[in-house]
Amino acid sequence: MFFVIILGVWHAIIGSLLFTFNWQSKPEPDNYWLWIDRDVFIALGSFYVVAHIILIIWFVVVPFGHRRRMRTKDKIYRELLHRYNYQHQHSSSTTQSDSNYLF
Repeated sequence: MFFVIILGVWHAIIGSLLFTFNWQSKPEPDNYWLWIDRDVFIALGSFYVVAHIILIIWFVVVPFGHRRRMRTKDKIYRELLHRYNYQHQHSSSTTQSDSNYLF
C-alpha cells in the first residue's frame, strides 16, 4: 500500500511539472522532466523488485528456521520422555519385586 501511495504522489508531482513546463500535447523525448521521470521509474521499479525478492526469501527462510528449531525441540522432548519412561519402568519394577518379598 505504501508503494502505491508513493507512486501516486510522484505522478502528481511529475504530471504537474510536465504540464507547467511543457504546453504541448505530446512532450519531446529530450525533455528534462521526462528523463527525471524515467530515472525515478527505473529506481522505484528496481526497489520494488528487490523488495519482493527479499520478502520471498524471508518468507522461505524464517518459517524453515522455525521448523528446524521445532524439530530439535521435539527430538529433545522425545529423548526426555523416553528417559523418564525408562526410569519409571525400572523404578516400578523394583518396587513390585520388593513388595513381593514383603508378603
